[in-house]
Amino acid sequence: EAFADNAGDAAVSAEARVLAAGADIGRAAQEWARDVAVSCDSIGKASEEAATVAERDIRTVAGQLRALRIECGAEAEDTAGGHSDGAVEADEARDPPDCA
Repeated sequence: EAFADNAGDAAVSAEARVLAAGADIGRAAQEWARDVAVSCDSIGKASEEAATVAERDIRTVAGQLRALRIECGAEAEDTAGGHSDGAVEADEARDPPDCA
């Protein structure tokens, strides 16, 4: 009978260890999921901010290009700076065209 009691105690002890390990795994998985959610949220916010800045900068550059076109009296299709292949020399890209 003592052997049966010891076997029963061992089974109960093993079951308790398995339950404790399962609870630990559950807590670790929960913490990992929270960390992933926070990281995704942070990445989403950073991406949204970057997109807003890029959109603002693109609008600024587009406005400057429109102003140059109007100032120089250029046609909309004449944006290649006189190059047939559409390439713009480095100096022409940095300096506004001489409209005179």
